[in-house]
Amino acid sequence: MATWARIDAAITCASCGGQTPLGRLELSGQVACAHCGAPISLPPQVWSQLLAQPQGVTPPYRDFALGGLSVRMTPGFPPCESCGAQVHFQQGAQISSTCTSCGRTVSYAAPMHARTLYAGIMAVLDPAHRIDAQVGAAGPFWVVLGQAPVARPAFVPSQATSDAGTGIAMTIVVIIGTIIAAVIAIAAQ
Repeated sequence: MATWARIDAAITCASCGGQTPLGRLELSGQVACAHCGAPISLPPQVWSQLLAQPQGVTPPYRDFALGGLSVRMTPGFPPCESCGAQVHFQQGAQISSTCTSCGRTVSYAAPMHARTLYAGIMAVLDPAHRIDAQVGAAGPFWVVLGQAPVARPAFVPSQATSDAGTGIAMTIVVIIGTIIAAVIAIAAQ
C-alpha cells in the first residue's frame, strides 16, 4: 500500500544560524544557505532516515528534527498546483498527474537516484523531478512510498521433511526466483 506524505523541511546553517527551506529532495549532499550562501552539508543518510518515516505518520502531522533538518511530515494527497483540486496519478516510465477539475497535467521523472536512499520510494513530486524542469519556489514537496523490499531468507528444507532430490529442486527454484526478482527490480528502475 502506498503512503503519500507532504514534507516541509528546513536546514539550519552552522555559519549564520539561518533556516534554509528545502523545496526538493536534495541529493547532491550539500545545500547553499539562503541567508549567507555558506555550504551546508546534507548527507544522503539523512534522507534515507527521513524517507523511512512516512509509514508511521498519522494525521494531522508529525514534527521532528533529523540530521540538522527540522521537518514537518503530513500524510495526505497532493493537490493540483493550479486550482487545489484532487489530482489523479499514473505511474509508468514517468509519473503523470492530471487534475480532476481543471485538467492540468504535470509529469515527473521516476525517482531512480532517490531509490538508492530508500528502496520503497515510488514517486517524488518536487521541482527537481519535473519533466518540464519548471523550478518552483522553495516549499513543501511530496513523496509516495510503498513498502521497502524485505530480504527473505532462502528456503532450506529440513532433513525430516525432505530428501536430497527435493532439497536440490527447491534450491534451484529459490535461485531462479531470486534471479527473476532481480531482473524485475532492474527493469522497474
